Amino acid sequence: MPAFYRYRIIVILLLLALNVSCAPYATAIQPIITQTDTPYAPTISPQPTSMPTQTMQPAQTPRAAGGPAKDQGSRAAQNIPLDVPVHPFDVILGRPTQHSITVSVLTYQDLEGFIEYGSSPDAYSNQTPLRAFAANQPVEVLIDGLQANMAYTYRLRYRLGNVGEFSTMNAETFHTQRAAGSQFTFSVQADSHLDTNSNPQVYLQTLANEHANQPDFLIDLGDTFMTDKYQPYTAAE
Repeated sequence: MPAFYRYRIIVILLLLALNVSCAPYATAIQPIITQTDTPYAPTISPQPTSMPTQTMQPAQTPRAAGGPAKDQGSRAAQNIPLDVPVHPFDVILGRPTQHSITVSVLTYQDLEGFIEYGSSPDAYSNQTPLRAFAANQPVEVLIDGLQANMAYTYRLRYRLGNVGEFSTMNAETFHTQRAAGSQFTFSVQADSHLDTNSNPQVYLQTLANEHANQPDFLIDLGDTFMTDKYQPYTAAE
């Protein structure tokens, strides 16, 4: 068995062992939250008793000079039909601390906007500076000066170009670092891929299970965004 896979198995076993009681190990890591402007609630069928057979012909993606060696890892091929709702942007939260969190915004048109936030869903008492979001270019927005162990509500306000009224995404929440000794829940996932040897219905069920657990943070062991597998990286879309 390759060392890479042995490492993943060891990590999973260690995390399962820690799952009995995590209270003494509360850290600054919090959930990674993905927001799209269009609600997406797919219908998830019961898991099949046996995995359906999929006949696939992976396409070999040309690699740039100096890139990874040919056939390194599994081949990159997108041949599973995925029905992704059209949405103007994606928002991912990461790097939370006691007093800050980073918001990564990826828009699919040239927009400008800001993030407003507050400790109450009825009062957005703060906002980040207005800034431009160029299409297909991720932008990191730092929110700092926050209170420790506090739940916040946030939302992106945006508009096309630099004129007109601002539209508003659905409000979401995050939590700054919890107090030492607090209990928390985490989820682990790996190798979602969604290219070859994947079953979208099973992955949807996995996401539903994770959401039902309401984890404080997610540990992803890799091959989700896939930007290091596809050449060029934009082919991972």
